[in-house]
Amino acid sequence: PHALFGFADAGDGVEEFGLGALASWREWTLGGSYRQTNVQGGANIRNDASLSVDSFNVFRDLNTVLWDVGLKYESGPWSAGLNYVSADAELPFNEKQKGNAIELAGGVVVGPGIQVSAGYQYFNFDGPNGSCSVFASCDSATANVFYLETTLSF
Repeated sequence: PHALFGFADAGDGVEEFGLGALASWREWTLGGSYRQTNVQGGANIRNDASLSVDSFNVFRDLNTVLWDVGLKYESGPWSAGLNYVSADAELPFNEKQKGNAIELAGGVVVGPGIQVSAGYQYFNFDGPNGSCSVFASCDSATANVFYLETTLSF
């Protein structure tokens, strides 16, 4: 591994741990998962520290923890669900970032292989600086999303 400014070893091997569970009873389904990884942000592995500081994101002793939980009710053609996801990432130089989201959705099967769903999602992300202004780059944001979706399966 390569040392970057002495704060952590970069170019390290990927280390991951995860588990998930799903339980159903009658019309109800409850599920959740937990994942811990040394891949910054939890995705898109870049691991060549010899090129530049931005060419890797796998760090020894800096972890990203992601977890989620969801509950769904389904009766006949109707369904409704509530999901929550959270991610906390340790960054170089003792910085951290955090994101979370919640979703509430409902749907109905209107015919063979055709489902219509509608929902609301709220996203929140706080980067290491915790700010967003006209004069500096944004590393924090929130979003409210409403959607209508049609799914075709065949």
